[in-house]
Amino acid sequence: MRRSTGFTLVELVIVIVLLAIVATISVQFVALSTQGAIDVSSRQQRSLAGAVISEQISRQLREALPTSVRANGACLEWMPITAASNYLNLPSGASPNSFEAVPLPSSRSASGRVVVYGYGKSVYDTSSPGPISPPATMPAAHRL
Repeated sequence: MRRSTGFTLVELVIVIVLLAIVATISVQFVALSTQGAIDVSSRQQRSLAGAVISEQISRQLREALPTSVRANGACLEWMPITAASNYLNLPSGASPNSFEAVPLPSSRSASGRVVVYGYGKSVYDTSSPGPISPPATMPAAHRL
């Protein structure tokens, strides 16, 4: 009698079960590797955002009015310099209300508080802030 060649049903089922186990392990390995790459990318993006924010704060603090930086609870507070000019004569008298300054370039104007050489220990100290005006506007230069 001739013996037929081939696989039995039991052999085929065992091979299918073994392949399923190998495939499950492979899929888990690929999934964990992909999730790790996504996590690293997310951390890098947050780190870059933190570096950008830190640089922005650093630049703005460099442009702050001297003696205006202070901690206010968990926050940092300062008065930014929006425009700068030289004064031609200082205000004088008992209640000075104006002085002459070099006009801003390029026909620009600025509004805010005017500080004439802030020499006090803090611009927030009401007893000795230095000469600080109420809100004011510096007009643009007039072209003749």
